[in-house]
Amino acid sequence: MPEQALVRERTAWLLASHRRCAGFTTVSGFARRARGPRWPRGVHRSRVHAWEGGRSTPHIDVVRLYESASGHDLLAALDIAHRAASGAIGGPVIRRPAVSGQRRRRLILDLVEKADGGDAMTGGDWDELTGMISTDPHICLRDRDAGMITHRLVVELCAAEGDGWARRQEALARLIGHPALGRVAIDLCDQLARDRYFAVGGDVLLGLDGSQHPDATAVVLRHLRTPVSTEVEAGARVVAAQKIRLGHFRGATSRLLAQDHASPPCDSPTGPDRTAYAERLAHAAAADVDIPTGAATGLVIAMLCDPDATARYVAIRFLAASPLRAPLARRIGDELTTPRTSVDGARLVSALAALGENRRTVERLACAHDVPAQVRDTAVRSLGHMPGDSPSSLWRHLLARRVGDGALICALGMRHQHALLREIVADPAWSPGARAAVRWWLRHGPADGPLDR
Repeated sequence: MPEQALVRERTAWLLASHRRCAGFTTVSGFARRARGPRWPRGVHRSRVHAWEGGRSTPHIDVVRLYESASGHDLLAALDIAHRAASGAIGGPVIRRPAVSGQRRRRLILDLVEKADGGDAMTGGDWDELTGMISTDPHICLRDRDAGMITHRLVVELCAAEGDGWARRQEALARLIGHPALGRVAIDLCDQLARDRYFAVGGDVLLGLDGSQHPDATAVVLRHLRTPVSTEVEAGARVVAAQKIRLGHFRGATSRLLAQDHASPPCDSPTGPDRTAYAERLAHAAAADVDIPTGAATGLVIAMLCDPDATARYVAIRFLAASPLRAPLARRIGDELTTPRTSVDGARLVSALAALGENRRTVERLACAHDVPAQVRDTAVRSLGHMPGDSPSSLWRHLLARRVGDGALICALGMRHQHALLREIVADPAWSPGARAAVRWWLRHGPADGPLDR
């Protein structure tokens, strides 16, 4: 199935699932009760059938209608999925209401001033700002302003989790894809990725995947040749794989280099055991909330089995936005507690962290002596990205054991554990590189904990 058709099918399943879980078991009942700017008196059931039939990309008013009924944020996941399917970056594929030129420029300048002044910027603010910027190809912003908002956005990626991270990642992609501001954003991403102490150098490169700008291609090739860290190398590999698929490497030399480095090594082969487990997991989670499995089977298989990191990420965002989020996390936690299959543990931990549920299971794995190092290190890093926090005793236990140094520093930084970070700086037993990374977190880390919006 073509990617755009597949995303429309998954979008239709997501909308229908939330309608059912909101108590509207029939389309007619939902149509009568639905209210929105376009439909103050409800909508005809034929419209709902069209939305849940996957015939087209939904307008934002349709998404807001289902968000209002379900109480869940769906827009971030849909923006990610539809952009990835289109293979291009720029304005959001989920159409926003048109804003007149003069009013749009006023709103843009107000948000730029807010970002420059150090006021709190939510994921919604970044979505609104970059969404409006992307519709104005000749926007009058200074390079200094473009660099400032890109730098602040990238630094906030370090402290963001869940939908907050997803919204900022999409916002970064829009800046990179802008015809006038893209060059500035690409150059800044390159500079940050070359800083070996920058916490999310690999994540910064992910925004370059859909850009056809030659500077973006050159940056990816440079970090494939001479990455400053394993995280940056992993990010460059993911982006190179996507760019090969999209045909961005036109020269023979660059194409061969990208092919040699692109595909990240699979942590374990995808086989019938892993696929069968994913199928059982999807059916069981759907039964837990009494909705048809539908597209969930393909999404769970992609989350656990797909060798393509972009496909896994898109699937996880869909599932995290769906009614299956909690039952999937509970069942994955059960599998990690008492393994019954040969499914890769590190990938299960990553999925659990992205779903943002069952933190206690991840804490246990981070402290366990009898799990593979890759699973333990993945669990430590995941503690920084998951909602909630851990007791001080757990952080001190991990610190005393020096579990996954880089992952632990990142987790401590994201959870605003500044007192422990200062202890690392003062301890000469830690390497100069580790202490330099800690200083970065103390300078740039979140003042009030992770950004979850």
